[in-house]
Amino acid sequence: MIDYELFKRMVLKEADKFLPENYKERGVNIMPVSINKVNGKKDGITIKLDDLAYAPTIYLDAFYDMYRKTDNFYDVMDELGKYVTDAFENGERNRNVLSGEDKRFTDKSRIYFEVINTEYNRELLFKVPHREVSGTDLSLVYRYLVSENSAENAVDRMSILITNEIQSEMFNMTETEMYDIAKVNTIALWPVKCQSLYEQIKELLPFTENIDVDLQEMKEMESIYMVSNADGCGGAVAIEYTDTLNMVSEIFANKGYNGDFYIIPSSRHEILCIQAAPNVNEKEQISSLEDMVASANIDSTNIEDRLSFNVYKFDSSLKKVMQMTDSTHKLDDRKMMQYEKVRGR
Repeated sequence: MIDYELFKRMVLKEADKFLPENYKERGVNIMPVSINKVNGKKDGITIKLDDLAYAPTIYLDAFYDMYRKTDNFYDVMDELGKYVTDAFENGERNRNVLSGEDKRFTDKSRIYFEVINTEYNRELLFKVPHREVSGTDLSLVYRYLVSENSAENAVDRMSILITNEIQSEMFNMTETEMYDIAKVNTIALWPVKCQSLYEQIKELLPFTENIDVDLQEMKEMESIYMVSNADGCGGAVAIEYTDTLNMVSEIFANKGYNGDFYIIPSSRHEILCIQAAPNVNEKEQISSLEDMVASANIDSTNIEDRLSFNVYKFDSSLKKVMQMTDSTHKLDDRKMMQYEKVRGR
């Protein structure tokens, strides 16, 4: 089995052999690229036909995963060729989106925002309009919704990241104007969903078999709420909505607790809200929650979906979020590797 670096070189050398013959007649240029994406960069190839302005970029990580499963390079290249063909067939619509020639795609009601980690994405943030989420190590970036389809409980959301160029040329608005629009649109497009883990597990029980569940132990999960949105994609943006956090605070207050709670950024798609235990030392509780965040990120969350290794707290009297840890200095690459080694990763 070939390693990833050799795989990239072989794809670059062989890709043109798996494209339609008429593409080759039109002139094909294949170039390696490295694109800034959320939480890092992605390797890809850009394929340019001499008679087209549109040039799709094909990311290689998914194709390498396919190769690792099949150990058949040429079958993977067949799939890559089909993918490129589809990309060119759909390319005209994408070009119209980016250029604004299709007026359907300048609809400001389709501008929304998502939340990403600030430090992990410094290079990306230089190129896009954004703002920091107060009291956190997170930032909001803006996207434009092109289309969205749901099938078999999966969400296929096609969108484009709004760059500085798109902001000025396509929309001609300030970041503040974009923020005000996106704040209304995001929650209108995908309403908030808030549910305790206890309620979620109870809903799943009828569909599970041979699982021994202690319902009394599950009751402890009533003090943990998952906050996301209706389709479970990008739902961690709820941390920007004070009204949503106030709603969670009221839920805890109605259960006889005070309204303060901790926020665990379990992924870019949801946050966990955990009641601040009244009779537990706060420092000990925060330390325990910090371990929980690290464990969730390492064991359950893909790198591109990781949001933060920090713990936040919502202060119900001040109505604001505060960052309670600073894991930047505790979970650098070296210590993260040590942590994973201890956990047997």
